[in-house]
Parts: sequence; C-alpha cells; structure tokens
Amino acid sequence: RLEFVEVTANDAHGAGAAPYLDYTPATDAERALLDPAIRSATWLVGATLEDRATLHAIDHLSRAHVAEVRERTVDRVERTRREVNARLTYEINYWDSRAIRLREQERAGKKTRLASEVAEKRANDGADRLRARLRELELEAQVQALPPVVVGGAIVAPRGLVDQLSGRVPPEDLEARRRETKRVELAAMREVMRIEAAAGRAPEDVSADNLGWDVQSRDADDRLRFIEVKGRAMEATTVTVTRNEISKSFNAPDRWYLAIVQVDPEDRCSATYLRRPFAFFADPAATSVNYLIKDLLRQGEVVEVGA
Repeated sequence: RLEFVEVTANDAHGAGAAPYLDYTPATDAERALLDPAIRSATWLVGATLEDRATLHAIDHLSRAHVAEVRERTVDRVERTRREVNARLTYEINYWDSRAIRLREQERAGKKTRLASEVAEKRANDGADRLRARLRELELEAQVQALPPVVVGGAIVAPRGLVDQLSGRVPPEDLEARRRETKRVELAAMREVMRIEAAAGRAPEDVSADNLGWDVQSRDADDRLRFIEVKGRAMEATTVTVTRNEISKSFNAPDRWYLAIVQVDPEDRCSATYLRRPFAFFADPAATSVNYLIKDLLRQGEVVEVGA
C-alpha cells in the first residue's frame, strides 16, 4: 500500500491518498526562481528528511494500516474458519458413521461395496485436512507489519511563494491575503463543527490529512459523513475545488457533502450544505476547478443544515 507523508521544517503529517492530484509541475522559470530558496533550506538536505518521513509512517500510518488490514483479515479468516469447520466436520462425521455401519455389516458376514477401512481412512483424512486448514488460517490471521520503505519524494512549493518570488504579488499584499484567507477558513470550520455537534453527531477535523474532505462526522449509528468545507467572504461569487475533492465526492455520493460557508468581517457565518454538487469529474489535466457558487446551488442537492 502506498502512503504519502508531507514533511515540513517543523513537523511531518499524513498527506492523504493522492495529494499529487492537487499539484502542478514547476516550469523551468519557476524552478530557477525556487532554486536559491531550496538550496538555503538545510532541512531538505541529507538522510534526516527520509528518517522523519519513515518515523512518522511507523508511528501513525503503519499502525492505522495494520489495524485496518488486521480487522479485515480476521473477519475473513473467521468466516472461512466457520465454513471450513462446518464442511469438513460434516464430511468426517459422514465417513465415520459410514465406517461404523460397514464394520457392523462385515461382522454380520454381509458383502459390502466399500470396505470399512476405506471409509475410516476417509474420515481420518478429513480430520487431518481440517487440522491442517485450521492451522493455516490461524497463521493467516497473524498480521504483522513490515517496516515502511521510502520509494520517492518531491519538493512541493506553495503557489504564493512562487508568486512572491516572481514579483507578481508584493510580500505585504501576500501576507494580508494569507491572514484574511486563514480567518475565513477557520471561521468556516468552526461553524461546520458547531453545526455537526448541535445535530448530535461527533465531528472530527481531518483537514490536515488531505483526504478529499475536511470533516468526518459520525452519527449515533456509527455512520460517517464526509464534509468538504469551503469558507468564502460574503461577497465572493466563486469557489475553488480540487480534482481530488471532486473525485471523492463521486466515490461516496450519498455521504459526501460540500459545505459552502460565507463569512462576514465579524466572523458571522451562513452555511449551505450540498450533496452531489458536481455534474462531471474534473478534467484529468486540471488540478482544480473554479465554480460559480450560484451554479453549484442550482445543480446540487441542497440539504437542510444539520440534517
């Protein structure tokens, strides 16, 4: 199984199932702009980077993966064990009782088409097969983790850094935009977490895991809802959705929701939940798609907030 780990100067965390879907290759000009910054980042050099990724995989991703595989394997092995035990026990009992009847007939001097020794051997063979198969299943249920192996890596540069280095965005404007974007995103996440909790569900913020949704919300019946949160300023008319998010919406159409949360300067929020908001998969050449909010509201299924 292939897992992705994102390593920064300060931490390491899971990057989700397919983070590369949201990336675009750097052009030669962008590589030239980024080269000095990459060379000055000492944390990118040497084996330390690979060690940090490996340690994070061992501590977090590997354990979760082993637990998932073990649960699935143990369930399958247990079902197989019951079926094997029932089938071979029936076969053993059949030949065992047949051997007894044949032996009684032989003692009475009757001619039989099958010798009692043959029936007894078939019963014994069945018992041997049952023991051997149960031993195999017992070994199969003993799932053990192998050490994770780093098979590749890539340097991912933020779009904002490229824009800043190219002079397209002054540093002060970039910082102001970053602060405003962060404020709106945090307010939107708080609002969705509040809505889910008020509805009696248990929401979990998984936005850092790049799963294709930001919130997993579990109801009383242990069913999960997957909610992608898009915080937008009140005057905004468009929303950007990544190809990964669009793909995940089609994987679980009845449980994946797009929450469009409009936020005013005082952090007051207005949330709209949409189910099946996208009519088509994203173009394979696109890393993200911009949608008019009014078009999403028209083509998606508006769900009552908290329902």
